[in-house]
Amino acid sequence: MKDSKNIFKKAGLIGIGLCAACCLLPIAAVTFGVGALTVISSYVEWVGLVAMMVAAIFFGIYYFRKKNAPACDIDCACKDEKDVSGTSL
Repeated sequence: MKDSKNIFKKAGLIGIGLCAACCLLPIAAVTFGVGALTVISSYVEWVGLVAMMVAAIFFGIYYFRKKNAPACDIDCACKDEKDVSGTSL
């Protein structure tokens, strides 16, 4: 009888250990995953800032080229600069 109690006690302890591992491993994985994402995002943040600056520069180039583009006439032919300024028609 004493041996059967000892077997059930060991099986219970193994079950508790497996249950603890089952619950602890996802928590540990999430903790290490969030830590890894934090480290990665600290490097990626600089890439994002540089990308935003490059995008702002390209937008500025586009804006000023569009602003200085020659005006077009009704028949889609570009007007002369004299016609655009309104000094001579």
